[in-house]
Amino acid sequence: MLEVENSVFERFSNNVTFQRLQACTTLPIDISFGIARLTKELVDKGETYFQVKNQLIEKYCDRDEEGKPVVGDNGQFAIVEDREPFMEEMSELLLQKVKLNCSKVVIYLDDLEEYQQDYPIYERLKMSPLNMMELEFPDILEFKASE
Repeated sequence: MLEVENSVFERFSNNVTFQRLQACTTLPIDISFGIARLTKELVDKGETYFQVKNQLIEKYCDRDEEGKPVVGDNGQFAIVEDREPFMEEMSELLLQKVKLNCSKVVIYLDDLEEYQQDYPIYERLKMSPLNMMELEFPDILEFKASE
């Protein structure tokens, strides 16, 4: 069982690198299973977080004369008037802890490279240092040199 802050949902919700990792078909089964369980937990528990976040946005967003939410040029709700109380509540929400019913996923890079040797190069998981930094979240997903 892992305990993480709600901020993890923001970090992984639209993370293209994490989506590539989820879609990789050349991972060892233990890593694939760990990522699948982690993904399920992130989706299930993240749903509650995003519902509460949307309620906060709805509560604090600016409204026009008719009481309808004001949408900015970027397609997002505008929050100008009540920005400070919104940010306080949003910060509190992001810091709340959630329990995930899964284990930390550790990817041993040397083992992964050795496992993928038999696959064509275009099917192998390719990770730049930046990709690894995007995914590295020591409480739930970690890259290590082989032990």
